[in-house]
Amino acid sequence: MENRAIGMIEVNGLLGAIEAADSALKAASVSLLRVSKVGAGLITVLIVGEVSAVSSAVDAAVASLGVLNRKCSSHVIPRLSPEVFAMLGHGFGRDEERPCPEREMTERAEDEGGSEWSGDIEGLASMKVMELRRLARSVDLTSMTKKEIRYAGKAELIAKLAEFFESSGGDGE
Repeated sequence: MENRAIGMIEVNGLLGAIEAADSALKAASVSLLRVSKVGAGLITVLIVGEVSAVSSAVDAAVASLGVLNRKCSSHVIPRLSPEVFAMLGHGFGRDEERPCPEREMTERAEDEGGSEWSGDIEGLASMKVMELRRLARSVDLTSMTKKEIRYAGKAELIAKLAEFFESSGGDGE
């Protein structure tokens, strides 16, 4: 941890921020810590890594922004204190696993059973729109295209699914 550094690149506009982050990450072995919207169009890109890598990554980002005629300010803080990383709110440098919201949502959906359908038409009304769409895709609903399923409302999905299940003999699968 004592040889870690943080590089900050502040640029005007999203285009410059994307270019700065891309150039910095390609130029050296650094990690993107955060991209923050400061206000009035200013965006700060924070990168972390070894001191020399962060320094060269920031230099590369500044050079690439010069090609785009984007004004920017940059700074590298070598051997940053762990308390400052804690101040950034990411707990960077700890060996703990960071929470992944997408993984948690997937696990929660799998635990809840996803688009399970009990078999009664009234049960469709209690399902969420997302679950109805998943059910419509899983039963190969031929009366609607995938695009129509994606943009259909709850009432339309319930009507089409009820029609499908009644025509297929009333069973859910």
